[in-house]
Formats: sequence, C-alpha cells, structure tokens
Amino acid sequence: RRVHGTQMTYWMLTTGGAAERLTKLDALALMVAAVCHDVDHPGVNNNFQVGISSAFALRYNDKSVLENHHAYLAFSLLSLPEFDITRGLTDDQCRAFRATVIEAILATDLKLHVDIFSRFNAIASRFSESSPDERRLLCQVLLKAADISNPVRPFAIARQWSDMVVAEFYEQGDLEKVLGLPVSPFMDRDKGGQVQMTLSFTDFIVKPLFSALTILLPETQICLDS
Repeated sequence: RRVHGTQMTYWMLTTGGAAERLTKLDALALMVAAVCHDVDHPGVNNNFQVGISSAFALRYNDKSVLENHHAYLAFSLLSLPEFDITRGLTDDQCRAFRATVIEAILATDLKLHVDIFSRFNAIASRFSESSPDERRLLCQVLLKAADISNPVRPFAIARQWSDMVVAEFYEQGDLEKVLGLPVSPFMDRDKGGQVQMTLSFTDFIVKPLFSALTILLPETQICLDS
C-alpha cells in the first residue's frame, strides 16, 4: 500500500514540479505522510469499521477511522528516538510539520473529497506560495492524487492495481456476508462490476482532481494524457 502513494508523491514533487511551490519542510512532511498514509491498514474500509463498532471506530468516534489510525501510528513511530527525524527542528517547525502530516493523511478519506477538491479548485489559478494554509492544502491534494493515481498509470500497471483493489473489496464483501452486514457497493464478487467501478471512479474522482492539479502544476498533464 505504501508504495503507490510514496512513488507518485515523489514524482509529483520532482518531475511534477510541486517542490517548487512548497518549502523543504512541507516536502518532508508530505513524504512522511505518503509513507505512513496506509500503515497498518486492515484491508477493510471505514464503513466496515463503523458497521461492526470496531476498536478503531470507537477510538476515533466514527470519523476518518483508518486515516486517524494511520496518523497516530506515524507519530507513535516518530516519537521513538531511533526514528525521530524532527529533533533538529524548532518548536514552530515541529508544529507545522505535524499539522501537515496529519492533515495530508486525513485528506485521503474519500468522504472529505468534495470539500478538499472544492477548496483547491477555487485557489488553483491564484495559488500563493507565501500562504501556509494554501501550501498545506496543496499537500493534501498531492497525497490525495497520489493515493488514487492508479488509473493514470500505464494500462498494464493500472490493471494490476485494479485487480488487487477488487480482490480486497471482494474479501470485505465476503466478510460482510458472513457477519450479516449489507454488502458494500462493488464488493459483491457474485455481481462483479470491476470495469464499471473503475470507469466511474476515474471519471468522477480521478480526472477532475488531476485536471485541477494541472492548473497549478502543468507538468502533471501527462497523467491526464495517459
């Protein structure tokens, strides 16, 4: 899970030109968020966690359950002396770093997509590098884009990722049947729907987000062209 987000985030920072719009501290926080954004993922989604009142759902009050867990584990690891990469930062830098990591990870919750996309779309053409809030919003969008970037990759790679996503979905659907829960959309292996799911997700989520990103980062146009 960590590979897809980390690789694409790095590409967007370098080849995509995003690093020129961010501070070095922003870029560091974004890469840490990319590495950690799916750490200890259990293979079932937030709706499932809430549906069974899991320990995660209870701990995080049914809000961005897995994303909060990923962020918690990220800073639990960074608090260990052998992993403390922030020891040389000032207090203000540490606070800014922590805020960016947390907000970028939480942004990968698709329930927050409309709000984050709308706010970014409104400022993409007049983005201000001097605004910490706008830079943090860009970090959120970059990790969101990286997290859902499978459809913009070459078809052979995109197909492999799609197959793995669908396999995970069907496993959750099987578990929902065993537990007597409603089977989530596109997670019933008896009904299939991989092609329609991929096309709908690409048309309504992936393409609009990357289109907005190209306004600020023209070098990412290659993602849409693919």
